[in-house]
Amino acid sequence: MSARDRDAERAVVEEAERQVLSVLLSGSEAQSAQVARVRELLGPATFSRDKHDKIFRAIESIVEHGDRAILTTVAKKLDRNGALTPGGWLAAISGILEHTATVGSLECNVRLVRDAWERRELRRVAWTAAQESEDATEPVAVILDRLQTQVAALSPEVSTWQPPIPFGDAPVPTFPTEVFPRWLRGFVEAEAIATQTPNDLPAMLGISVLSASLAGKIRVLVDEGYEEPVNTFTVTVLPPGNRKSGVFRDMTAPIEAFEKETAAVMREAVTCAEQRRRILELELKKAEARVAEAESGKRDELLHAAEKVRKEHDALKVPVPPRVIVDDCTPEKLASLLRDHDGRIALLSAEGDAFDIMAGRYSNNGSANLGVYLKGHAGDALRVDRQGRAPEFVSNPALTLGITVQPDVLRGLMTRPEFRGRGLLARCLFSVPTSTLGRRDSDAPPVPEVVRAEYERGIGRLLCASPAVDAKGAGVPGLVRFSPEARAALRDFQRWLEPQLGEFGSLAHITDWAGKLAGAVARLAGLLHVAEQPGRRAPWDLPLSRECVERSVAIGKYLLGHALGAFQQMGADRDVEKARLVLHWVLRAEVPTFTKREAFEATKGRFKKVADLEPALRVLEDHRYITARPRPPRDGPGRKPSPSYAVNPQALGIYSHNSRDGSGNLGSANTANKSLPGPGAEQAPEVVMPGDNA
Repeated sequence: MSARDRDAERAVVEEAERQVLSVLLSGSEAQSAQVARVRELLGPATFSRDKHDKIFRAIESIVEHGDRAILTTVAKKLDRNGALTPGGWLAAISGILEHTATVGSLECNVRLVRDAWERRELRRVAWTAAQESEDATEPVAVILDRLQTQVAALSPEVSTWQPPIPFGDAPVPTFPTEVFPRWLRGFVEAEAIATQTPNDLPAMLGISVLSASLAGKIRVLVDEGYEEPVNTFTVTVLPPGNRKSGVFRDMTAPIEAFEKETAAVMREAVTCAEQRRRILELELKKAEARVAEAESGKRDELLHAAEKVRKEHDALKVPVPPRVIVDDCTPEKLASLLRDHDGRIALLSAEGDAFDIMAGRYSNNGSANLGVYLKGHAGDALRVDRQGRAPEFVSNPALTLGITVQPDVLRGLMTRPEFRGRGLLARCLFSVPTSTLGRRDSDAPPVPEVVRAEYERGIGRLLCASPAVDAKGAGVPGLVRFSPEARAALRDFQRWLEPQLGEFGSLAHITDWAGKLAGAVARLAGLLHVAEQPGRRAPWDLPLSRECVERSVAIGKYLLGHALGAFQQMGADRDVEKARLVLHWVLRAEVPTFTKREAFEATKGRFKKVADLEPALRVLEDHRYITARPRPPRDGPGRKPSPSYAVNPQALGIYSHNSRDGSGNLGSANTANKSLPGPGAEQAPEVVMPGDNA
């Protein structure tokens, strides 16, 4: 090849490399899958230009940690190791982005890059062999054998397997912060950057803060005869060390400030009323004593005077400073707080203790007391019994629940069957975002003061908002009506959701939760509607728009993805649990292929018949752990060959790595006929599944 031809070939290859990088830097939603495919096709190959190779490695590293690789993030990562050119990496990458590329040409360009690398390596191997052939002391056969091995290694077969999707680690959507009004979205995104936490955490707490501010003040009228309150129950799940408490404190700061300010304003009135009550209590005791000691002729007059004092005492109302949030609170105390605060209270906690209290931590018999939570969510009338007084009722309680918990707390919820059996879990809006630990920027910018001030002003206005007033002058929730277009948008969502709730639908295992999702979307629409106009005196005068419902539907679909992950972690999906058992055997046995009958024999202590395996095998196929192999033709009479499956070598590779002992040798897990123990047998050591938390 002439120097001119070689230059032309180099130019084509470098252009292909730029095209590949341009596609990967486009910020596509499919970026992670694109990077994985490029890595798979490249194999051991590298880009011909060193700067192209470094850019690809940076993209790969960023995506590996769950972040989006775009111009600025890649340049920032590379600049830490020093600038490539006077303009730095930013200029170098910007130049690459000027090359237009299509996703359809991605694989073609990657194969061209791989082919060029193989040719370079082939020339290197050939040159090395030529040099070695001049050594007369080494037999030619040995040189040829080494040459053959090196050449064969240049182009191994590219695997068609995609990485398996770990159980409980299926991709979950990120929170669509664009659905929030500007003042709330700005703070949520800035808080996530400042604390280096996923957007989901401040966003879910933002929903709880909106609910705490507006619950009991408004309701939404979806259709004639169908109303929803706007209070919500949210549960956000993140491992320890994710700064949940700090984000919680920042998001609830406006509520804390509101409570302190109103308490200070009302302090004098409260003090005077309490003093008056004590005086009346003393007067009543004296009046009753005089009645008891009086002669019969004077008793009626004294009794009348005592009755007058009692009526004045009972009529006296000591002002109660507005209480918006509580933390460590028993169900009985929670009911009393709802009564004292016009049926509105928010249980917000940065820890999972609330679930322990619900389960009966402080009850005499240790049984769960869920009534106040269930009725407080639905708005059903709540009876409050007080010692020495007649029972009182809260006609329309509006309880808000906002809790951040660790994964262990989430998994422990299913050990309380009453939580699901009585519908508590079905009322919770779950979020299980990906942790940012290991990928945080230690020099993140703080929340700008103007953004914080706007958030505090917005929440402050919502907290100060008054409910509507009925004909008698009493406070009642304002009724936000759905416009016809908004109602149509909600019905579109219900039509999309309904088929999935059937016996064989994708949500059949969480119909208790998914069946309430449309109602949750209506509640969220009410919150967004009022949050868009925090200073408006009567926001219920304006009908709720279609656009507002569409934004709440976006949150609903986000919540659906996370509910699937949450219930899977809780073990609610029985098919997934069966699949785990089969995978347990496959990985311990390290079998590259197996038949359905072999899997049944190995796990028959857990499955009654071969057909019971089918749901588990389907789940394993869906998660790319196995794939069905073509059935061989049957020769002659007899039973059909049992269906067989190939095992994803990447799954076996992960298990082999995890199961090696300190010496690097595989233990007893490589015995092909190893099976799971049956009931009553000694349990095998726990296997670390790919993607599971150790």
